[in-house]
Amino acid sequence: MIKESYKSAIEKGFYSEGEEKNIGELLMLIVSEIGEALEAHRCRRFVPKDLDTSYFFNELQKNGIKNSYMITFFTGYIKDTFEDEIADIFLRLFSFCGYMEIEPREMKINIDDNIGLTFLDMTTCLCMIGNGKKEDRQLWLDRVFSLLVHFSKHHNIPIEKHIKAKMLFNSTRPYKHGKEY
Repeated sequence: MIKESYKSAIEKGFYSEGEEKNIGELLMLIVSEIGEALEAHRCRRFVPKDLDTSYFFNELQKNGIKNSYMITFFTGYIKDTFEDEIADIFLRLFSFCGYMEIEPREMKINIDDNIGLTFLDMTTCLCMIGNGKKEDRQLWLDRVFSLLVHFSKHHNIPIEKHIKAKMLFNSTRPYKHGKEY
């Protein structure tokens, strides 16, 4: 997913081949996604528990998100939810890893129910990536990745499905998703 996410980010204009990017800016964009996830959680924006998303995810796998029904369903029930924002964190992290040419590895890690502390831990690790030596970046990226993976499992988020859905939705969006960067 890292290669696919990075390739998509290049196609949408977030990265250019050979371009030197501001590492602090890239890391803060990941942090901003963490903030959006926290805000979605605070506001109780979740994919409705009684909503059968299996049909949506199955159709998505078969046909993509090109038709208006799929886009309407995604924007009406999934976009900007807590689960969707967690997928956004993964996608920003994946595109960053693609740019840095680092493959994060999952490590054993404990997650508790305190979402604020978990998100703070992720943010702290991202700061260490920006301040750290190149050889230390792998360790910090491994920790952020592991926190996200275990956090998703702990909260029963079918994260792979959400990441794929968001990637397909993002493919329908304009250059840089209509934003400056």
